[in-house]
Amino acid sequence: MTAAPGRPSQPPPPPADHRLPPADLQVHHGPLSSTELSRLAPALAALERLALADEAALWGEEGLGQTLRSPQASVAILGELAAPRAYCLYTCVAGECEILQIGTHPQHTRRGLAQALLHAVFGQAIASDCDRVVLEVRRGNVAARALYDRCGFNQVGLRRGYYQRPGTATADRSADDALLLSRAL
Repeated sequence: MTAAPGRPSQPPPPPADHRLPPADLQVHHGPLSSTELSRLAPALAALERLALADEAALWGEEGLGQTLRSPQASVAILGELAAPRAYCLYTCVAGECEILQIGTHPQHTRRGLAQALLHAVFGQAIASDCDRVVLEVRRGNVAARALYDRCGFNQVGLRRGYYQRPGTATADRSADDALLLSRAL
C-alpha cells in the first residue's frame, strides 16, 4: 500500500464480519435461570408471533423456554429485554454454530438488525471455537435468503417438502423445501 507524499498510509478497513456490535446488543447463554426465563421467554414468544407470523409452526413460550434451558443454547437480542426489536436463537456445539431462529419486529425490518445480529453471532461462534455456522431456510423466504447470501452463506443441502405451508393440513403435500445453508468462520 502506498500513500501520497506527506500522507500516512491508511490500513484497509476491517472485513465486514468484524463490525462493532450494536450498543443495545444483549447475549444470554443457556441454561438460563428461572428468573431470566420468566422475563425472556414471553417477550421472545410475542416477538416470534409478530416476526414469524407466516410460519406454520411457531415454538411459542414453552418451546423457546425449553430451548433456553439447554446449556448449549444462546440468544442474542437487540433492544430491551421486555420488548426486543430483534433476536437470534442459536447453539454452539462441537465446533458448529446452528442458527435456530432469527426474527425482527415488523416495525423494525429493513434496517439491518438481522444482519447485525448475525455478525454478533459470528463473533460469539468464533469465541466458542466454532468453524462454521449452519441454518435452514424456507425456499420461498426470499428476504431471508437474500440476507444469508449477503452474509456469505452457501447452500449445502435440501430437504424436500420440509416446511408445511401456513393454512394447509399436515397431510397436504403442498409443502415448501428447506434449503440447508452453511458459512465458514
